[in-house]
Amino acid sequence: MKRPLFSIITAVKNNKDMLERTIRSVLAQDFSDHEFIVIDGGSGDGTRELLKKYADKIAYSCSEPDNGIAHAFNKGLTAAKGEYIQILNAGDIYKDENVLKRVSEDIEGSDKKIFTGISKVKGKNARLPLEDRSNSDDLAVKAHLSHQATFVSRDVFHRYGMFSECFRISMDYDFFLRVLKRERFEWIDKELVLYDGGASADIDNWYTLKMEDLLAGFLNRENRWCNFEMLYQPVILLIKSRLVKLYKKLFVKNG
Repeated sequence: MKRPLFSIITAVKNNKDMLERTIRSVLAQDFSDHEFIVIDGGSGDGTRELLKKYADKIAYSCSEPDNGIAHAFNKGLTAAKGEYIQILNAGDIYKDENVLKRVSEDIEGSDKKIFTGISKVKGKNARLPLEDRSNSDDLAVKAHLSHQATFVSRDVFHRYGMFSECFRISMDYDFFLRVLKRERFEWIDKELVLYDGGASADIDNWYTLKMEDLLAGFLNRENRWCNFEMLYQPVILLIKSRLVKLYKKLFVKNG
């Protein structure tokens, strides 16, 4: 049986309304050679009922507890049958209905195994990655891709492994650090996805993200860029944040 060209994986937990936005966006694509996979971490907000509503449009879904985002991604990868894998977070939507068709045209005739473009942050003048990426960039820089706007050959996962479950947020950065040491990507200079912000949008998660990025760089032997300034900046900001909260608790409320 012929494999679909794309497997689109979405992980979700207790985010029913945002998930439905993503489902509708996937179904609106005018390119049919794809499958859609949803991994639910055991939601209790009606997500299971939503999956039943769209059961005939979803190639594979499951609703059960998992060990975090990376574990959910990996469960989706295990179920995927497509030649290229894309991961959309719940709430992420395509820029328009022609995205998969355009990416399929980029794939045709190319020898690359990774195709990546731009995610625009919804409601903000921001994007991922922050700047256009090139294969000539330093590894620590070019590995900061938008996983939502990236299509990775299943062969890459077979060769380099899946997402490391020791990371809570930076599992995609760790993955691209591993892969881009040897693989080259095709840069698509277009907005492909409208991005919802994700876990890293929360300030406390931002500190975790920075520390995990440093850990990923160290584990992948790219620690020459892990200078003292990069290390202490998020730590100092975290301490300041905690001191402000403590001050307000002790003095402002009682003042």
